[in-house]
Amino acid sequence: MVSERLSELAQLTGMQPAAPQTDWQSIQSALGFAVPPDYTELIDNFGAGMFNYYLYVFGPDERTPVSLRNDGLYWDEEFKSKWALHPENVPPPLQGRDVTVIHWGETEDAVHLFWIAEAGTLPAQWQVAAYTGEGRKWEFFEQSSVEVLLSYFRRDLASSLLPLFDEGDQIAFTPFT
Repeated sequence: MVSERLSELAQLTGMQPAAPQTDWQSIQSALGFAVPPDYTELIDNFGAGMFNYYLYVFGPDERTPVSLRNDGLYWDEEFKSKWALHPENVPPPLQGRDVTVIHWGETEDAVHLFWIAEAGTLPAQWQVAAYTGEGRKWEFFEQSSVEVLLSYFRRDLASSLLPLFDEGDQIAFTPFT
């Protein structure tokens, strides 16, 4: 059974059921963390893909162009090395916290979506963050991945980094094949 939020997202974007088989244990081993349950529900029911060829949700493994297994920790390593040299560049909500930044999506114009993973915090409770290298701007959301996507496509996500689609634009999901 699909959760209410994911069902709403699927209806809004025309997502069609798919049945990808994912070895979630190997993904957890590669990342060092389990991933949020709403993401696994999205992938298990609809697969990874892109919305309007603009916003990409990464797949968990090598079957997609960008994956959690291969690319999920790239930015974490980048940020940690840069923040070690310039701690003043750590975004205020992350200062003093031992976090892992896991890359799970991005837009065509390089706004990156991350989970802010923290030991001792359940994946369902992780913050979602948006980041753009242009001006090193961050935004943090107290919503799950699916809730952020749903709010974004409903046009009620408070974000200056993610541009709104035109009012009449139909949002369409295209799965990676």
